[in-house]
Amino acid sequence: MRFIMPQYGIPSRAAEHPSSDSAVRHGPRRRTRWKQAILQSAGDATTVTTAFTGLPARVLRNRFVADYEATGAPVLPGLLQASLEEPIWTAARRDDRPDYYPMYAGQSVGVIKSLPAAGDVVRSIVEEATAVLQSLCLPAHGV
Repeated sequence: MRFIMPQYGIPSRAAEHPSSDSAVRHGPRRRTRWKQAILQSAGDATTVTTAFTGLPARVLRNRFVADYEATGAPVLPGLLQASLEEPIWTAARRDDRPDYYPMYAGQSVGVIKSLPAAGDVVRSIVEEATAVLQSLCLPAHGV
């Protein structure tokens, strides 16, 4: 393991970079799992919790949040909580167990019916803008 600040034992996050082998092998599966969860969730499926990072965040309710909050354990200061839980999340992602890592989602989760690719969204915006601009540039009839 490489260290970004070896004197403090802080590991480099380079291994988690999107270009790393692990991210290339598992990234699409994780995104697919998250997208499926978003599409299948009802409007009341989210909760605001400090269990994952020590800071308030809205996530899909899962076993980790329920179990952590049931213990009454204190929440550590911002991001220290996350750094101590990272091994749990890493193992859960590796083993495809989404009940043990954060899946961030907004309050409108229940109304989302599709999650198009970014390229499709951009194409749709460009097509709509082009149509509007063309309609504005048409000569007026009968004037």
